[in-house]
Amino acid sequence: MTKYIDFDRYLAEKNNEEVIIKAFGRELKLPSEPRASVVVSLKSMRDKEGDDADIPAEQVLEMCEATIGKEEMNSLLEEGISIVDLEWLMTKIWEVYTPQKGDGEVKND
Repeated sequence: MTKYIDFDRYLAEKNNEEVIIKAFGRELKLPSEPRASVVVSLKSMRDKEGDDADIPAEQVLEMCEATIGKEEMNSLLEEGISIVDLEWLMTKIWEVYTPQKGDGEVKND
């Protein structure tokens, strides 16, 4: 007997809530969950450098592009976003992707 797993059906049926960032007067739509490659990259860096290590600017840029997409990333860069502000934004995005309280709500601290 053949066992069949339909991953395509799973992807089509799962609930994908949008994640929206408001930046520079525009709303940027993000995937409902991070790409696995971004999570693997972050885990690898944390395993190597420790959980509290600073993420190098180059890696912040790479993870941001992989998370929000090249077009949206270029839009932020064209608006003049600083690396400090981009790090803050990425932190807020990860708080949505990995909510501590289970509700996905993020405050603008």
